[in-house]
Amino acid sequence: MTAPPDETGGTRAVRGRRRVPWAGLGAVLGVGAVLLMVIVGPGRSVVVLPAGVSQAVVDLLLVVLSVAAAVLLARRVVLTVRAGGDAREVAPWAAYAAGMASYSAAQVRFAWVELVVGGNPRGEPLTNLGYLVAAALVPVAMVLAVRAAHASTSRVRTLLDGLLAGGGLLLLGWLWLVAPALNDGGVTVRQVILPSSSVVSAVAVLTAALVMAARCRPSLSVQLLAAGCLVSATSQVLYLMLVRSGTFVPGGWTAVLSAISLVLLTSGAVVRRPTGVGAGRASDRGPIGWLHAGLLAGLPYLPLLIAVPAVLVVATHRQIGVVELAGTLLLTTVLLLRQALVVVENRRLAGALQERTDVLARLAYRDQLTGLANRAAFTAALDDAVARASVHGRAVVVAFCDLDGFKAVNDACGHAQGDALLVAVAARLQQVARADDVVARLGGDEFAVLIRDAGTRDDDGALAAADLRNRLHVALSVPFSAPGDGDDDDSGRAAAQVLDQVSASIGAVSSSELVATGVMSSPVSADELLREADHRMYAAKRRHHAARAG
Repeated sequence: MTAPPDETGGTRAVRGRRRVPWAGLGAVLGVGAVLLMVIVGPGRSVVVLPAGVSQAVVDLLLVVLSVAAAVLLARRVVLTVRAGGDAREVAPWAAYAAGMASYSAAQVRFAWVELVVGGNPRGEPLTNLGYLVAAALVPVAMVLAVRAAHASTSRVRTLLDGLLAGGGLLLLGWLWLVAPALNDGGVTVRQVILPSSSVVSAVAVLTAALVMAARCRPSLSVQLLAAGCLVSATSQVLYLMLVRSGTFVPGGWTAVLSAISLVLLTSGAVVRRPTGVGAGRASDRGPIGWLHAGLLAGLPYLPLLIAVPAVLVVATHRQIGVVELAGTLLLTTVLLLRQALVVVENRRLAGALQERTDVLARLAYRDQLTGLANRAAFTAALDDAVARASVHGRAVVVAFCDLDGFKAVNDACGHAQGDALLVAVAARLQQVARADDVVARLGGDEFAVLIRDAGTRDDDGALAAADLRNRLHVALSVPFSAPGDGDDDDSGRAAAQVLDQVSASIGAVSSSELVATGVMSSPVSADELLREADHRMYAAKRRHHAARAG
């Protein structure tokens, strides 16, 4: 039985077997390959190695490393599929594997042309085509990795961030590398094409890495793959500089950098993590975490901040060309669009936040069954009404309603019929109440009505309380009907009989009435009103029970 892969690409020990340290073994072999490249390449004069033998070893080492990277990346695709990864997770590794397959094929042909045919592989069309295909596929893989890590991120925002970072990096590469090389005439256009494509590829990879770092912490695999691509581009830039200066020697430090890039790419294919491409948020909470997040969010703007001053500096020494001018204008336009998008997204987020706040407020202060105010909303409204009444000398009326016989409805007809009865009671209370009154369901079969302003004279409050009690009594005295009351079946008749027995006990009180009768002193508090209304409601309930018993 094979043990499941761990985060480093090795295997866990199963039933006492020793775990094979694949990651450590691979690291040793990779470092050994780079050291051997240094010895037979730049150090061949020290070990007195013939140039032909040295170049053969260098070419074969690069072939082995590139083929190993291609095979391991293809293996990573298979493992991701077997682990249940969806197309979004498999696509980056498939693009990496295809790019490395093209690179390894070009490297094999490079060695064949140089060692067997005896020609110049650097000008061979098929070899350069393989390198160009790899340079095109690797950035695609990084973009797919960004999308896999941020599936919910706006594609327009990601595109604009990529244009800002990539455009700034390309402009810097043109100013500092390509334009000087072409203007001096030290290299030909053909010699610039492949290094430039590698630079463009590295720019795209670095852009994707910057965008990913601004949104989350990239996984170790993605970091190693990005580092390998950047080292490869550095090798091509060094090649262009050496050719320009006339000091290029095959098998030198450019080959060493190529070997290092292949080792990094191979490591990225081996290192595993249990979830996805990204490794979570870029920073933790707290002041340091928010500062870190702010710095990472500004990474896509860093190349732009460097490129624009660089163009201005160049403009002080010579007339800037079409590429520099067009690049600066394009970057400025993209920056303006990015900021406009920020404004639009902020407004959208503010609107969504307000909608969510409104929903939460409704959930917090509304009864979900009847749509009436709940106990919290009623208490808050009563506190506010009592405070205003004490200042302006107004009266406040509170009425409590409790259904008698509600439990029998639930027991005989079911909870669905009980809920329908509560909704019907709520509708009748709302018909009785005025627009400024507050109707609430306090819980269960208990309801309350609040009159915020019941007049100024002492008897106004008492009259308003009596009037409200009478209106509520009339509204709730009409028998409630159940769906299917017109049917002749026994269940319909039983439901109708139970609903006919439902009545309401009502207790109503005004603040001015309590003060006028001397029951309480002015000003009357909300708690005192609630206690008195509750007391009167239960007094009415006892009278109802006594009347039925008699």
